[in-house]
Amino acid sequence: MEESKTLEQRLNEKVKTGEISEAEFQELFSKFQELGLLGSPVQGSMKRKSLLVTGKETITGDLLIDGNLSVYGGLIVNGSVECKKASVNGKAEVKRHFYSKSKVIVTGKLSSNTLNSGGKISIAGTMKINQDIQSEDEIKVSGKLVAGGTVMSTQKIVVLGSVTSDSIKSQSTIKVNGKVYTNGNVEAKKFVALIPTSSVISGSLLADEIEIGNESSENPIFTLDLNILDDEEEIPDFVTNLLKNILPKSINLNFEKYFGDPFTIKGDLIGDKIYLTNVHVHGDVRGRSVKLGKNVEINGKLYYTQSLNADTELQDIEIIQQ
Repeated sequence: MEESKTLEQRLNEKVKTGEISEAEFQELFSKFQELGLLGSPVQGSMKRKSLLVTGKETITGDLLIDGNLSVYGGLIVNGSVECKKASVNGKAEVKRHFYSKSKVIVTGKLSSNTLNSGGKISIAGTMKINQDIQSEDEIKVSGKLVAGGTVMSTQKIVVLGSVTSDSIKSQSTIKVNGKVYTNGNVEAKKFVALIPTSSVISGSLLADEIEIGNESSENPIFTLDLNILDDEEEIPDFVTNLLKNILPKSINLNFEKYFGDPFTIKGDLIGDKIYLTNVHVHGDVRGRSVKLGKNVEINGKLYYTQSLNADTELQDIEIIQQ
């Protein structure tokens, strides 16, 4: 089979046949190189107004883009990347730091040592960051995010897929409808996990308001009992998520037989207003107003200052009103 010709080879052939002139060749070659279509390694750093990568591009230094970086092919940068906006639909590997002044959108694969964005970070594909990832806007993960350091946002963090990191911090709300796994603490003003999944926080959970399980469905008009599986089976996460989204709040889904692994906090759970369902806290629970739904286990002590309501048996828990 004849080996496919590169874009540069095809342009040279057109010069030989007289289809384009030498001047036209140089103009086209420069434009294609700027767009990242030639795939030849770039020695040192590269600076462009914008860059579209559809083939394979390797840059041995830094990549500095005044405008947008769009990756549909493969990009390797041995230095750092700085751009106005980034969209990765293919695969991008950055050895050092990745900085975007505004949005970062990943539907493909992106890896970097660190990542900082002045805008929203949206991950529908896979992102792997060796150290910290930080955004001045919302972080939304519907795919997979793995970070060796802290996932930080000044705004909301939404997890529909999975996040594995050392710790997670938001100055606003953390909303989990997927799964989180951390080695350290999770901190936010408000933490919400309406569908308690088998997440594991190996540190402590710290927030003013904590809701794990859907408190608003505690007094439904009627209950839909999902006795559609054998006793040993569990309802898949995507089914529970779908039902929670399409059914009105007046209909409660009875998952008692199908809780599966609880939402686990290996450290302490500390907040002001707390509601828990299907949660296992290895440490202490501390709050002003504490409400416990079903399937809650607390190995440490339970501290409250104002009110305590529980559907869970509390005889094995040391309760202290402060």
